[in-house]
Amino acid sequence: MKKALSLTLALLMCAALFAACSPDNGGITTTLPAAGALSGGGATTTGDGPAPADNGFSGDVTITVMLMPQAPLDSYMMLRVADAVNARIAELGYKFKVQFTPSGGGWGFDRLVTAVQTGSANLDIIPAHSWSGVNYADGAREGQYIRLDHPENNLLEKYGPDIYGKTEPAVKTAATVAGDQGFGIYGYIIEKDSVSQVGYLVNKTELEALGFTMADFNAKDPSSWEPLLKAYKEKYPGGYPFNVEPEVFDRTANYISFIAPTAGPLGVIFNDSDPEASGTVISSRYENPAYRSFLNTVRGFYQAGYIDPDQGLPGEISANSVSTRRTSGDYLITTFVYTPGQEMLHSQSASSAQGRDIEIAWTPGWSSPLATAETAMGSGLAVYAGSKYIPEAVTFLNLLAGDPVIVNLVGEGIEGESYTLDNGVLTRLDGRGGWNIWRYGVVSANSPAYPLDILSVYELGDEFVELKNFNKIARSIPSSAFVFNSGPVADQYNACIATIDRYAIPLGSGAADPSQYDTFLAELKASGVDDVVAEANRQLQEFLGS
Repeated sequence: MKKALSLTLALLMCAALFAACSPDNGGITTTLPAAGALSGGGATTTGDGPAPADNGFSGDVTITVMLMPQAPLDSYMMLRVADAVNARIAELGYKFKVQFTPSGGGWGFDRLVTAVQTGSANLDIIPAHSWSGVNYADGAREGQYIRLDHPENNLLEKYGPDIYGKTEPAVKTAATVAGDQGFGIYGYIIEKDSVSQVGYLVNKTELEALGFTMADFNAKDPSSWEPLLKAYKEKYPGGYPFNVEPEVFDRTANYISFIAPTAGPLGVIFNDSDPEASGTVISSRYENPAYRSFLNTVRGFYQAGYIDPDQGLPGEISANSVSTRRTSGDYLITTFVYTPGQEMLHSQSASSAQGRDIEIAWTPGWSSPLATAETAMGSGLAVYAGSKYIPEAVTFLNLLAGDPVIVNLVGEGIEGESYTLDNGVLTRLDGRGGWNIWRYGVVSANSPAYPLDILSVYELGDEFVELKNFNKIARSIPSSAFVFNSGPVADQYNACIATIDRYAIPLGSGAADPSQYDTFLAELKASGVDDVVAEANRQLQEFLGS
């Protein structure tokens, strides 16, 4: 479900964790400025502009920064935030200024995609989220970004030492991809969901009401849940005790780190007890004995009425069913991809809805977080290849990574208009004054930002500290930083995804009989999965060798 249909775990994680912070598109009545209203003409100099200084800066120029909104942005507030940011930039001794423009409507990227595709972008900094339509790895390969660590210019060292100065090594490694300017760093990858951990949420309140305790829940063996699920079904004949997300349950049962997208055919099976010694071979993720066993278990649950039939249907129907039940606490056990604070969010939601207390239980294959390039690319910014003012653009990214004033201005807007502060805890005002920027698309776990009230309520303290600590304990496997380029086998790859779309959710939810598994495998073979796996391993070995 994470990043499904081009929306990575990043979107759903952020939407779940910070739902109280992001109104929907209808929450603000102001409209977006016309395309190019803020960026028309691009960055300009005053008169002819001063001669470039020895440090590479161009003097009094304006760079255009494109950010992704969570809801429509107020054009006046964009100017207000830009003025405040520019005052801070001047205070720090720089001559350049910034102006902001949205990537599209709420959670949208239509303007970004159009500008890049038509080559008409007067932009200096653009989103590089893996689900933006301008994927970071693809964008680097296609020449859309400036490489920041090229040995001929050392942009990171000269202008951006804070961008990765305090970042966990796994995130910097994940930002290092094969691009048109060589193997290197092409963006500011933000630690919002750089690592993840897979487990189950258990409705502890209901479990104990049924006469069990958490000691009776064995995360290692789903087949042992039968007595628990049966007791719930007997108490609530119309209820569904197991809330299953097939693409997550698959990973909990099979020790798989997928090679994006989530619905794709590739995965790396890793050894949880010794991850460094595994992960050097890519497999066809559905072709293994553990998956067949998993299908038999989940089929039994489905036939017993433990799973909502809607979760066996493809697309949004299944996803909506899972999300609705997870938020309300209307389940006994649910699959779950974790980032800090989410179990508290769902516990709070379930408690508000039904008085439920939710507890998390890790699956044995995911006893600690795993870092991969695909999750690390969930959010980030890059210097657009067409930028005329590269030193200024890298410097601004550096300020986003290290200056507390600019971090909070860009991430949250204007104090008193967008938010209030109480003892250092930030509470967003209704509508955020029209500054509906996605905080986790611009501010990393290393940034000195104010904590949000939503997490203080859950007694987690500063959510950035939580994210940082979570990332510190992440494991990595040799393939963690690998990004697959499906281009050489595009036809086979797309055919495999189409086949998976027909079979994976019905099989993984138990709605389809496991006897269809062999047909599924046969169609995958006919789609060319062996060619895809072979090409992926060729690329992986080339990557590991570099």
